[in-house]
Amino acid sequence: MVDLAKTIRLDPSVRAAGFAFALTRAMVFFVLILATHTTFKEPPLEFGSKAQDLQIKIRRYSVPQQLRELATRSDGSWYIAIAKYGYEKRPFTIEKEYNWAFFPLYPLAVRTVAHFTGNYRLVAIALSNLFFFLALIVLHKLVMAFGYDQPLANRAIFYLAAFPTSYFFSLPWTTSLFLLLTASSFLAAKRGAWWLAGACAGLASATRYEGIFLLPALLIFYWQCNRPFKLRANILWLLLAPTGLLAFMAYLYAITGNALAFVDAQAAWKVRWGFFLQPLVTFIISPFELSAGWNFRLLNFIAAVTALLCAAAWLRRRE
Repeated sequence: MVDLAKTIRLDPSVRAAGFAFALTRAMVFFVLILATHTTFKEPPLEFGSKAQDLQIKIRRYSVPQQLRELATRSDGSWYIAIAKYGYEKRPFTIEKEYNWAFFPLYPLAVRTVAHFTGNYRLVAIALSNLFFFLALIVLHKLVMAFGYDQPLANRAIFYLAAFPTSYFFSLPWTTSLFLLLTASSFLAAKRGAWWLAGACAGLASATRYEGIFLLPALLIFYWQCNRPFKLRANILWLLLAPTGLLAFMAYLYAITGNALAFVDAQAAWKVRWGFFLQPLVTFIISPFELSAGWNFRLLNFIAAVTALLCAAAWLRRRE
């Protein structure tokens, strides 16, 4: 046990992830706690209007209580409700919002741990942060597995942890678990453990529907790792990738009569599907509209363009 603890402590990935995680999560939770304890008394309706009358005060609330309240905001409330009560079993309808749109693996993990503690909300936040810490470790190892040096791997995970919207990794959402499973899938594939790569991809597709896209990505990576290409039996392990999604669809069909309820239910949230580049075109047409609801258009535009440029660079290098 002592040797294991020493090995973990000396592991460069653990040390790098520990630094990035500790520093950025301290900042995130300081901001979140400060924001939840701050109130404005009669804030001015316009910027600069009657600024001399603006009053700001700090409310005295219990930090654990504020974290519990934070956990039940937005999508977090849906995941915690699923962990507590499961999915709603009724014929499919879009007359109101139902929890069929949310995938099951994360709330199942919360339910399992909360069974022993009884506190679903704090468990959900703790698990999200644990998954994020593990994801940083795996991502660090993945970067070095592709032949890059340790300083570059250190920067990669620090930039991820310090990115402006990285606070989502600490909320009771699926973000951190999905990152962990995705990175683990590619690390397993890089090491030739295709059964583990397929299993992690299958769990990812039970976490978010985007997990299904790991299948074509892993197939391409399999081809790259086996050039000249020879079809081997271990490629069949990659067929595990869609199993999480297929199992969820089968369950939804059993309880609602609609296997695609996770897609169709989003109509109740006024979600419309379209061409994936349309948001970029919309921003180019109206660049001064920086945000619309949940869509911080400027940040999303910059991130999407950066991703496209990086993809072009990788394609040019045939990686």
